[in-house]
Amino acid sequence: MFSRRMLSVLTILTVICATAEPSHAQQGLPAPSPNSTKQDEQEPVKVFTEEVRVPVFAFNDYGWFDPTVEPDDILMLEDGVPQQIKSVRRIPASVLLLVDTGGDINPVKNVRTTREIALKLIAQLRPEDKISVLQANDRVELVQDWTADREAVQHTLRTKLLGSKRSRLSEAMITAAEQVQSQPMGIRHIVLITDGAGMPSGKTQEAEAAKQLMAVNATVHVISYTKLGLDAIKREQRVVRPREGSRVPEEVIRELPQGMQTVLRTPGGITIDLDRERRRRIKAYEDQMKKGESQLAALAGDTGGRVWLPESLKEIIDAGSEAARDIDAQYVVTYKPKRPLVSATRNEYRRIEIASRRVGLRLRARRGYVITASS
Repeated sequence: MFSRRMLSVLTILTVICATAEPSHAQQGLPAPSPNSTKQDEQEPVKVFTEEVRVPVFAFNDYGWFDPTVEPDDILMLEDGVPQQIKSVRRIPASVLLLVDTGGDINPVKNVRTTREIALKLIAQLRPEDKISVLQANDRVELVQDWTADREAVQHTLRTKLLGSKRSRLSEAMITAAEQVQSQPMGIRHIVLITDGAGMPSGKTQEAEAAKQLMAVNATVHVISYTKLGLDAIKREQRVVRPREGSRVPEEVIRELPQGMQTVLRTPGGITIDLDRERRRRIKAYEDQMKKGESQLAALAGDTGGRVWLPESLKEIIDAGSEAARDIDAQYVVTYKPKRPLVSATRNEYRRIEIASRRVGLRLRARRGYVITASS
């Protein structure tokens, strides 16, 4: 009688790369027959499988999603070395909304507008996409865990968003990185609705927030109040500086808070002054917005996302729909790196470049990925 041998193939490599963990392949021959003996069994054979997943956004010349992308359409380089594309797939996205509802200086940033942006965004996502909502104000709060239930998310946005005087944006970005780690690599998205201020904890926490978002290999998109806020504050400052006998144009008055409108419409000239402390806070807030915009734009560019800097309330609400269309224009591209991941050092960064091989196809991807674990 012939004995049967069993070969157990185990995958032992666990390496986080690009925007996905490497595949864990586990395969083997059929189970041994009852007549097999322990002597027939062999020691497990270790097989290493490595796969890098890169989210790639694909558009045609008109800026619309291109549904016809094939592996041969893409040129992918890792640290300057061309890679062999294994697959190009469409996979439902996991989208974390980070809504910044804190801060009382920016006159155009408010909960109502932020809610409208978020509702527009989720209305345009695909039904199978998963959504989570994180709120940053006086504290950081997860108000909606991962779900594909649109009604649940809409209810959360309508009932749980609250304004406050402070915004813990840096802290919220760190929490966002932790929240998306439960989702599969390659489909992680974080959408920030913010004005870029709210990072009062200093450079250390700001740098740590950016570092952790890079480490989880999520794509970061930013819908920013910065342009709107700076313009509104500038208009307000033209009015509130000490002056005598000033005449403020009606179109400027209409955009100011109701209480100030009443004062400005009194007969004759006006003299309005802010106390020095408020003037100092306004200047500090302006600086935070400018700095935050620069930092978030760099982060979005590095991760393959986009930044929207609308100039009107209609534009910023419509940006929610545009962000959703961008997210759902994504493919997940996979390749086996020519330089093995098992040889990488912890937190090693590898640079990615992507180009289209086909006329009329425009591609966008992250600039690199972090290898956060190896064995």
